[in-house]
Amino acid sequence: MLIRTFHRRRRLRVTGNAERALTVLVIDSDEQVQSLMKSALEREHYRVVPADSVFGALHTIRTRPPDLVILSTDFLIPQGGWALSEQIWHIQADLPIIFMAGPDETPPEIPMRGPHRITSRPVHVRELTPLIKELLGRTDN
Repeated sequence: MLIRTFHRRRRLRVTGNAERALTVLVIDSDEQVQSLMKSALEREHYRVVPADSVFGALHTIRTRPPDLVILSTDFLIPQGGWALSEQIWHIQADLPIIFMAGPDETPPEIPMRGPHRITSRPVHVRELTPLIKELLGRTDN
């Protein structure tokens, strides 16, 4: 049985008797954005895994599934991160995704099959933390 809990100082997943930091996969082709997100989220006690390619992101999801994905919608593939989300949910349908969209960007007409939220870039960790908590505590959209 899996129990999710948030400790005051640390973000942990409790499984049986073992505790581990919650893992966030940050998918963005901009290394500077990855670095900033990694630093900010690690200060909030999350384990952060960066990915700058489709192959890297999908490989991580298949081999070491994260608890949540933060996905830049301007990711450098056709239709951006929106299209990549379909592949992610094909691998793990219940994996929560936070989309970081440009201020003038609207989601394309594709089905959003898994738990998700959309936030505008630039985004501050103070805005991300409540979204992360919300999505990790839910299994529906």
